Amino acid sequence: MSTDRDGVPAPSPSRFRTVTYGDPGLRLIAFLIDALLLFGLFLLFAFTASLMMLLIHDRDNLPPELHESVGQVLQVFCVLIAWVYFAYLESSPLQATFGKRAMGLRVTDTQGNPIGFFRATLRFIAKSLLLAFCGLGLLIILMTRTRQGFHDAAAGTLVLSGRGGRSPVLPDTSTPRVPPADPNQGSEGILKDHDR
Repeated sequence: MSTDRDGVPAPSPSRFRTVTYGDPGLRLIAFLIDALLLFGLFLLFAFTASLMMLLIHDRDNLPPELHESVGQVLQVFCVLIAWVYFAYLESSPLQATFGKRAMGLRVTDTQGNPIGFFRATLRFIAKSLLLAFCGLGLLIILMTRTRQGFHDAAAGTLVLSGRGGRSPVLPDTSTPRVPPADPNQGSEGILKDHDR
């Protein structure tokens, strides 16, 4: 077994996984699928809220304040639903929204591991800010080797796919690299060396 300069065993090829970064075209289609799903959900909620307003109040005598407050509630609802949709699904065992899942994509950290809800939330916030500024930061996806947008880089995430070209390998972090123990020195000898 070969070792590096620190005496740590060099990882065997089996400790690496070959990955494929998410194709920008597939990512765009996945985003459009997600946007359509969320838009349908928002329309359903808006229709339900409008129907409830008409049932509660006389159609001709709806106060203008009610229109404003319902509009504000709808805006908050849209943001909350989009946040939960993206953050929950990308941090779930699926590792993908329904659009990404349909396109064979998944969201991981930079080592290829699943992400948590906090990191997925950070990714959602960064992506929302980019979309608010005409999505210019999303164009970076086309220019980077790892196909990371600004929101991916900010959250430390990758979008991986089983399709497209081959990419460099990511180290498998499931087994830590630990220097080999000296077979001639027991645990007592190690403790004595640290005490000196």
